Amino acid sequence: MAEEAQEAAAPEESTEKTVEVQKTALNQEAPAEAQKTALNQEAEEDEGSRDPHETEAEEKKPEAPESYEDFALPEGYEANEADLGEFKTLAKDFNLSQEQAQSLIDFEAKRMQDQTSQLVETWKGQVGGWLDDAKADKEIGGREWNGTLRYANAFVNKFGSEGLREVMEHVGLGNHPEVLRAFSKAGRAISDDEIESGKGPAAAPKSAAELIYNNTK
Repeated sequence: MAEEAQEAAAPEESTEKTVEVQKTALNQEAPAEAQKTALNQEAEEDEGSRDPHETEAEEKKPEAPESYEDFALPEGYEANEADLGEFKTLAKDFNLSQEQAQSLIDFEAKRMQDQTSQLVETWKGQVGGWLDDAKADKEIGGREWNGTLRYANAFVNKFGSEGLREVMEHVGLGNHPEVLRAFSKAGRAISDDEIESGKGPAAAPKSAAELIYNNTK
């Protein structure tokens, strides 16, 4: 009988444990709901904590003016009216303010200045290289260098002009070995003719083209 009483009591005890387990599970679910509420509160707090100045800045976005004022250009630069008009149209299409458009102008001007400086440095290096090659040339350089310059200048002085000198200096061709070679040969031909003319009848004058391209000496 005692065993039967224990067996009868066992289901009741098991039922009580089941209820207790379920109750505990329900209690465990409650914090999840609380967490959900806390997350919602955090999100609301984030919305309310936004900087009012940030919202105001978003509302006051820069806009393109009705017409752009004259843009500031670096010293020595002149704007091409056609290109400038096209830029203003493009800037207005992108709704750029005066300040934003000016920033683009400044950026492009600096890029062009840097590019120009690079080209000038490259040109200087090329012209300097021509001079070095001329001085090292076996025919016109070395011990012949002073004579090369003397005869080349004699040719330019007789047949050239100030305009020719300016072009030679501006472009740098006055340092090119082949130009110096041709002018030097022409200058030697002039000197030889002058020496011969002092000894006898003057020879027929030669043209500059004949002296440069048909020199047989």
